[in-house]
Amino acid sequence: MNFNFLFWNLCRKSLESNISRLSTYLNVDLLLLCECKIKNSQLLLSINNSRSSNLFHFIAENDRGIKIFSTFGNTEFEVVPTTIPELIILRVIKVNVLVFVVHLPSKMHFTKDAIFTSRQIVKEINRVESLHSTSKSMVIGDFNVNPFEKAMVDYNCFNAVMSIDIANNKFRQVSTEKYPYFYNPMWSFFGDLSSYSPGTYLYETHSSDNHYRWNMLDQVIMKPDLIPFFNSSSVKIVNDDGINKLKLSKPSKKHSDHYPIFCNFTFEKSC
Repeated sequence: MNFNFLFWNLCRKSLESNISRLSTYLNVDLLLLCECKIKNSQLLLSINNSRSSNLFHFIAENDRGIKIFSTFGNTEFEVVPTTIPELIILRVIKVNVLVFVVHLPSKMHFTKDAIFTSRQIVKEINRVESLHSTSKSMVIGDFNVNPFEKAMVDYNCFNAVMSIDIANNKFRQVSTEKYPYFYNPMWSFFGDLSSYSPGTYLYETHSSDNHYRWNMLDQVIMKPDLIPFFNSSSVKIVNDDGINKLKLSKPSKKHSDHYPIFCNFTFEKSC
């Protein structure tokens, strides 16, 4: 099964035309949105309007504005129940792969800490992996922290590292406990030497704590057992929809303030 994933924080904007063009341009199979205020019927009408096949179907949504659509039918997925509002969990049934779609709290707007939420989500990942007897898990979405921040790298948070070699050690041992690694390919896209923008979110303010300006808030991370099915050359920050350049804007404008991210996995039935 070949899966093209596209994640985009829409910043509550009506971006149906961009989404429609992106879904065709990138041949998207699983469309993952957050801060999406577009009605499901309206979005499906827009993205399916010019299609005669591979129509998108609504899969799941939650109260945090995470919405999932796919060209694969609903029968291909199981929506795994969770009590964590920042999370939707899908199981790809045929290959027993777990997809965790997240939107962690913003440092600007929520008192709830990203570290606290990441620990909650990791516990939930462990629970669901045990339930379905798999460690082939990926987490994708708006983490609202950079790859180097504690919520991403601390051993009792996501424990996400920049190196496949390190991730393939499976665990980090701290005292007598073992903590599973995630691999985070988004480290590779910081700065001007990337083929894409220097990040997914530009924070333009003169605040004294705005050290980086560009931030990598939108990320995909994966457990080591999923790395063999990950096409590393596919992952990118999406700067255009095939016709127009995507623009970033402040919340008062008509554009999203995040760039989308894209990646591809090829799952074998035996995986």
